[in-house]
Amino acid sequence: MAHNLLSCLKRRKSDQYAMIQDAVLHIFQRRPLPYSYYTLQSNLRRLIRTDTGPIIYDYFKDQLLKKGMVILRESMKNLKGVALLEKLSETWNYFYKEIIFTLQAILYPFQDNSTEEMPMTIRQVILADFRDTVLLKINQDVEEALEASNVPFEPIKQMVLVLQGLYDGSSLETQLKLERLVVRAVRPYLGVRGLYVRDTEPVVEASTNITLPPKDTDASKILLNALVHGRNSNFLSFRQTTSQHGSRHEVSPDPTLEQAHSGSNTTSTSGRKRLWPAPQPCYVGSKLQVPCNDRRQVVSMTPNLMP
Repeated sequence: MAHNLLSCLKRRKSDQYAMIQDAVLHIFQRRPLPYSYYTLQSNLRRLIRTDTGPIIYDYFKDQLLKKGMVILRESMKNLKGVALLEKLSETWNYFYKEIIFTLQAILYPFQDNSTEEMPMTIRQVILADFRDTVLLKINQDVEEALEASNVPFEPIKQMVLVLQGLYDGSSLETQLKLERLVVRAVRPYLGVRGLYVRDTEPVVEASTNITLPPKDTDASKILLNALVHGRNSNFLSFRQTTSQHGSRHEVSPDPTLEQAHSGSNTTSTSGRKRLWPAPQPCYVGSKLQVPCNDRRQVVSMTPNLMP
């Protein structure tokens, strides 16, 4: 009798696995959900409480989610040029408006049982997998299509900005690959390599040379160093460069802004007060961060789209 009970429990657990797997794949195949949200969430909660609970999240992240992303990528196979951009735009729209929210609803129990092994939210995990499994696998074709196209694709702009704003500890190589796509869709743009205005090469380069370090190197330290040490000279160089090229994004010659970057007294020679005090260092714990006032300026120069 005990053997029959054990077999029944194993069969029930297998059925719960199958229900969740079917539901996730149905979403990526654009088919109606075969079960209700309540049923799927209840099954997932039961699985999380079992002895296999710790591996459920890894199974979703490493296997099930990737299967769905491959389905999206295969729908764009062998497409080039404008056809690729149109299909990518349509795929992103459906993914961003339908797939993400449906997956978040089904997998909500993971958020209730978040642990140190799950440092990212479900939304961040889904976006990161789209970036790595879909977009960066076809990045060469997308780059060529964006360079050859004169028609703006707004969904692609949204896509690259949302993915660029995803902070998941990705490698510097991944950030640079994504930046190559961003600067072909969005300009001006402040990236890891510097400030892009009209071209795919930065007109104001970061003060630190960007090289591909070992995988365990924290890429954020490189960007932080570039922003902290190059903030004054790079900003003034940007004003000179944009005025020479006649860019419509030229920074107005506000003397208060120059004083803020030069670190002079709080009052200008004409008696006007600065809009903000001289940059002061910010500390989080014992670590020096980007100066408070400079951070405000850097953020204001880039689109504020968070995933």
